[in-house]
This record gives sequence, C-alpha cells and structure tokens, in this order.
Amino acid sequence: MRSRPQRPFVTPLCLLAAFAGAARAAESPPEMTFDQALQQLKTYDYGQDDRPLRAIELQAVRQATGAAARADVAARLATVLAAPDVAHAAKVFVCQQLAVFGTEAQVPLLVKMLDDPHTAEIARWTLDAIPGEAASAALRGALSRLDRSALIGAVNSLGLRRDGPAVAPLTTLLTHADSGVAAAAAEALGKIATADAAAGLLAATVAPQAETRLHNARLQCAERRAAEGDAATAEKIYEAILASDSPPARRVGALVGLANVAPEKAVPLVLRTLAEEDALLRATAMQLAGRLPGSAMTKALVERLPQLELAGQVLLLDALARRGDRAAANAVAERMDSEHDSVRTAAVTALACLGDAAHLRRLVEFSASGGGTVSRAAQSALTKIVGADIEPELLKMADDQDAATRTAVFRVLASRRATSATPLLLRAAAEPDETVRRAAFDALAAVAGGESYGRLVDLLVAAPTPGDAQAAERAVLETGSRLPAVPLRIAPVLAALGTAPNQAKPSLIRVLGGIGGAEALAGVRDQLDPADSAVRDAAVRTLAGWADVAAAPDLLKLAQTADEITHRVLAMRGYLRLAGEIKDTAARLKMLEDIRPVATDPQAKRLLLATLAEAADPGALQVAAEFLGDAAVQTEAEVAVLKLARALVRIDPPGVRAAMRAVIDTSKDEQVAANAAALDEEAMNAPPPDAAQKALQQDRARSDAIKAALAKRAPRGYRLACYLDCGPDRADGANDGPLLRLVGGTTYYWTGSEQQADVHFGSVFYDGGRVIFEAAGLNPKKAYQIGFTWWDFDHATRAQSVSLATSKGEHEISVLAKTKLPSGANKQPPEEKTLSVPAEVYRDGTLRITFRNEAQPNAVVSELWLWESEAEQ
Repeated sequence: MRSRPQRPFVTPLCLLAAFAGAARAAESPPEMTFDQALQQLKTYDYGQDDRPLRAIELQAVRQATGAAARADVAARLATVLAAPDVAHAAKVFVCQQLAVFGTEAQVPLLVKMLDDPHTAEIARWTLDAIPGEAASAALRGALSRLDRSALIGAVNSLGLRRDGPAVAPLTTLLTHADSGVAAAAAEALGKIATADAAAGLLAATVAPQAETRLHNARLQCAERRAAEGDAATAEKIYEAILASDSPPARRVGALVGLANVAPEKAVPLVLRTLAEEDALLRATAMQLAGRLPGSAMTKALVERLPQLELAGQVLLLDALARRGDRAAANAVAERMDSEHDSVRTAAVTALACLGDAAHLRRLVEFSASGGGTVSRAAQSALTKIVGADIEPELLKMADDQDAATRTAVFRVLASRRATSATPLLLRAAAEPDETVRRAAFDALAAVAGGESYGRLVDLLVAAPTPGDAQAAERAVLETGSRLPAVPLRIAPVLAALGTAPNQAKPSLIRVLGGIGGAEALAGVRDQLDPADSAVRDAAVRTLAGWADVAAAPDLLKLAQTADEITHRVLAMRGYLRLAGEIKDTAARLKMLEDIRPVATDPQAKRLLLATLAEAADPGALQVAAEFLGDAAVQTEAEVAVLKLARALVRIDPPGVRAAMRAVIDTSKDEQVAANAAALDEEAMNAPPPDAAQKALQQDRARSDAIKAALAKRAPRGYRLACYLDCGPDRADGANDGPLLRLVGGTTYYWTGSEQQADVHFGSVFYDGGRVIFEAAGLNPKKAYQIGFTWWDFDHATRAQSVSLATSKGEHEISVLAKTKLPSGANKQPPEEKTLSVPAEVYRDGTLRITFRNEAQPNAVVSELWLWESEAEQ
C-alpha cells in the first residue's frame, strides 16, 4: 500500500483529465455554464470530450470565493456522486474537486463510497482532504468494515491527521493477522504520538515483517513526545528499545534519543557501548561522548582511552576535544607517544582545545619535524591553543639554540599574529643563520607594525642573498600596508634608493612598484638610465607590471628606444595590458594606435604582431589588420589576426568581419583564406554580443509591465500576488504577504529566441532533474492558483510534470502529469498554464512548487506567478 502523497488511484489519464486543461481553460472562455457542465459530467467516461471537466474546474475556482460559495460549489459537485449510473471516471473527477472544495456536508456521501471496493480509495483520499471531526469520525468508523488495502489507507489517513480518538481502534489493529495492516497501525500511532499511543506501541508485538516499521514508529512517537514536553514517556520508550535484543542499527536511534532527553541516564550506556563490536554503535557512542556533560564522564572516557584499538582511540580523542574538559589534557598528551601517526595526529589536534603552556615544547617539536599530517596538526594546534601564558612561553622558545625549533616558533608567532614578537624577530632577521633570517622575515610580514617599517627597509638594503632580499621585500610591503598613508610608505624607500648599493636597488625598485602612485613611478623612472644592467632590468620589469595607466607613456617610450629586445618586448606587453584595461573604447583605441609607429622594421613589426595577438581586444585586431598586405610580415599578420578573430568573434562581430575580408583579399594561402571565410560567416551569424547579458539582467521596468498586463486578466475574485521573470528575477513579493522565490535552478538564456518570442520567454531557470520554487507567507484561509509559461525553444523533446508540496515535502500532490512542451525548433510559441493549489499543501503558509524533467535534456521554466483570492474562504 502506498502512502497518501503518492495518490495511488490517480492515473496519468486522470491527471490529464483533471488538470491539463486548466491552462487551456484560462486561455479561452468556457463554452458552458457550471450547471451545464455538471449535467454533462454525469454521463462522462474516459476517452470522451473533456470540455465539461475543464469548464467545471475553471468555474469552481472562480465561484468559490468565500465560505458560503465554497459550500455551494461542493454541494453542486456532490449531486453528481449521488446521481445513478455515474461512471467511475466522473466520480474520480468529482472527488478530486471535493478534495479542494469539499466540506463536512459531503462526508456522509463519501462514507457510503467507502463500502464500494471500486470507490473506497478515492473516497478515503477525499475524506482525508476535508478538515474537521466529521471526516475523522467517518474514517474511524470505517476501520471495522474495510478490507486490507482500503483499511491500510484509512489507517494512514488517521495517522496523518494525528487523530487522538483513533488511538484505541488503531492499537487493536496492532494484533491484526495481516502484517501490513499491523505495520500501518504502528506507523499511524507513531504519528499521533499521544501518551496512549506510546503505551500501545510499547506493548505491541508484531510479525517479523512489521518489526522495522514498529521500531520506527516507536522512535517517531518518542521524538514527538519529547518535543511536546513529555520527556518521561520518550525516555521510557528509548530505554525499552535499548533493553531489548534489537539489532544494533535500531538501538542507535534510541541511544541518541536518550542522550537528548536524559543525558545523565545515557552516560553509563554510552560508556558500555564504547566497547561494542558493532562499528555503528561504537561510532555513535563516540559522538555522544563528546557532548554528554560531567567530570565523571570525562574521567571514565580517559580510563577507557588506552583500552581501545587504534580507530577507537582516534574517535575518543576527538570526543575528548569536543568536550573541552582540560582534565583530560595529560592523558591526551600521552597519546602523542603512540607509534601510530593517526593516534598522534588526533592527540595533537585535541591539545588545541585541551592543552596549555606545558604542552608547547612537544607541539613545537612535532611542528618542526616535517610536512606530514602530525606536523601540520601541531602547527594548527599551536595557532589555536589559548591561555595567558602561551605567548610568553613561545617567546622564550624563540630564543632557543636549535634553528629548527626557532623557525617553527617563528611560524607559530606569525600565525597567531603575535605583535609582541616584533623586536625579537627584527634581531633574528640580522643573524648569521640564513634559515633563521628567512623565517624571521616571513613572520615579520605578518606581525610587524608601522613603527618597524624603517628598520625593515634598512634590513632589505642589507640583505646578504637574493633569497633574503625576496623575503625582506614581502615583509616591507606587508608592513607598509599597515601604515596610515602612502607617503609614509614611499619616503623611506626613496631615501634608501638614493644611497643604497646597486645590489640592493632592484629590491627597492620592486617595492616601489608594489606601493604604486605618481611619486613611486617617478622613482622607478629615474632608475631606467643607470649603467648597472640589473638595476635597469628591474626598473623595466617593474614598469611593465605597473598597476595603472600612468606608466603607459614610459612603456611606449621603452618599446621604441630600449636597447635590449627583451626590454622592448616587456614594454610592449605591459603597454598592451594597460590598454586592454581601459574601459573607454576611444581611449583604448588611441593607445593601440599610438604603438603602431613602434614597428618601423620587419623585426619590430613581428614583435608587435606577436604581442598584439595576445591582447584579445577589438582595437588590437584593428591595429594588427593594418599589417595585412605588408609582404615582410604577411604571414605573421595573418596568424595574429586569425587568433584575435577567434577570440573576438562573439564580442565584436563587425570588427571580425572587416578583418576577415582583409585577410581574404590579401592572403595567397588558400587554407588561411578558407579559415577567414569560416570566421566571417560565424561573425555574420553571431547574436548581438550583449543579448544574453541584457536578457539575464534584472529589468524591473520590464517585470512591472508584465505584472500590470497579467493583473488585468486575473481570474475573477483573484489578484496577482507575485511574479518571476525566470532568469532575471529570483524572488518577488512583500514582507507582509506572499513571497515567491527560486529554491533550485540555474539561469540561462536561449540566444536567438528573441526572434520567435518576447525576450522574457528566452530567459529561463533550468535543471537536469527539478526546478524548485517556494511560495511563503500564504494565508491558509485564502485560495491560490499558480500560473506559468514554458517553452522548448532549442529542442522538440522536453516533457515535464508539475507537483505541489508542503514546505518540508512530506505531503506532495501531482497537479500536472508528464506534458510535452511546445517546440521552438518546430516554430511553436511558448505556452501558458494555470493550476489550482489544493489547500492541504499550504496549511502552514508555505508551498513548494516543483517542475520535473520527464524526458530530455532538462526542465525549464520561463515565467511563474501566483494568484491569491481577494477574500478568505
């Protein structure tokens, strides 16, 4: 027997008859009145014209605008059920409508249908959808006379309704000869979860086939009793399960539950479970051990620690860390002597929470031991360990005689941002040991304050090796970034640059490049002429990497006049990089045109073309194309132009077409001309470059215009509450009313779709499985409909279904069966549909809307909106 959300009696044909016409009905006026349609429904059967069904569905939604009107609609629908010789198809449809509009007045009629095997299930489902005691009493009364499948259905319904008066008859059914009925009764009692239901479940004995479902029902009942404040009953259930000979997998849930409701009683059980052979039980006990309170628990865990195997020790060390009780610190520290890395790593990690200054030396030793897991864990623990005496003790260790220990401590001080270590580190940065110096500079980059900046510049000038210089540069830049003003960073560097030996100047130049600004640029420019090649090279490379366009004139000059070809290449690349960063098109093109005169001979032209080819800018393509027809560099020009065209074909189609025609006109290579022709065709067919971006940008004016048009054709008695233009809009609504938002899906735009339909149909949310939305802030006393559009623009294969569910998905209804989408590939336009929302799925004020992929390649939605009734029902 399936559970209620799956609607076992609702076949695809029924769904199509009941729901698929909703949108068509919304698009064209019904051809008959409500009463005319009801009269025709009495003779309706599968395979016949379903227009009466569509008319009824639309008219029912429109007319049921208040409680009295809703009752009237339900009463008129019920006349069809009462009529003689009505086909099963008509009864199914009426019951589906009564599930939305039915009242207690229809309960007696539905009760009679419970006795007919052909209508029992649909009657039960409809009763389940009608709130109130009358429907519950009818379901309870039917328990004594229904057969197996119908009986299970009624039991399920009573459980979902959490019907307290049903506990007694359901408890009786726990002894039913049919194990399926007994299991369903247990599950229903677990959902009802009163104290009487708990007593019945505890006393129950069922056939082996139903034991798992009985166990799950007991756990569910215990959870609900605890949530409702009855911890004593929950505790009783958990203890009963733990005392039984149930399999370990069943006892796990009871152990966790008992730890939640009665932690003190769970302690001995958790300790005993730590020795269990079953891995699942033992792991669960380890997790619980980390949060159960009390020093006794800590003591017991410490005593158990050496008795466990390796995996158990690792888990228990983690549990002790999570407890945070420092009484366990020494026992944990002893595990650092284990011969197994996994245990040592777990112990070191735990000391981050439990350790103190007494454990620092061992942790530093591990940190200095290499790059393994234990070393990394020690470094992390040293960073996290807390205590007033931690930093003073680390500073003492930083003066240790052993270089490995000192460098390890330096790393720890840096990771802890220990600014008090700065004087010690400045001294270490001038020591003879290169390893110590490098580690000191690395730490100073993290901890030194602005007051140490001048001293660091001096240390940079005095750096004895390139490696020291590199580490000192970073320390100077990082420390300088903590100064309040740029001039304070530049002045000491410029002063040092004026007196420093040539060996130190490249580092100072690179520091100026890292600082940036006009004053720093002038300082670098002054170093372009010195005779020392290393100084000159550093200045050129620094300019080539300059952060802003202020360096462009210097780079252009270098590209023209530099003696070394390497410097000319660097200057060109730097210049073109800066040009590519200019947002203004005219200014960017002007920069690119300015570099054209640099190429005065074949070698310079080849160099410029090679550099332009990497720029991927429309202006670069235009400049490169000017070399086509130059016999000395025709081949290089073709290579550069084709490479740029491939990168720009969708960004600048007109520019690519012009360049490709120039290639075709000048090239003597047939393959090159063919490649250019292909790119020319691709550019000709390319969409406007920003079509997709514009379509996916939120356009409030466009959405508001669509909403205004929709509002004018709202169903009678309804208003437009929310609207999403899928793609640009991810949420819409008001704080004090309904809010519609995307939960799962990705934005996409079908390029070219705007040639067949308005642009908003081409922007979609899509997903390979499901596109999910949530409507929140709904009024359970009001009625709702959803409207949407969908379109299979680029295929003729998509098919989708639509379902509505409660916020957590525990109750789901299919409202539109698998339906083929209109195909844009076959020139079909997008399609609009409207579906009614059953009240049972938004009783808590939240509704989940799911579009499911039922074919290939994915699910898509173009628009979604929500209609809300103006009056409460």
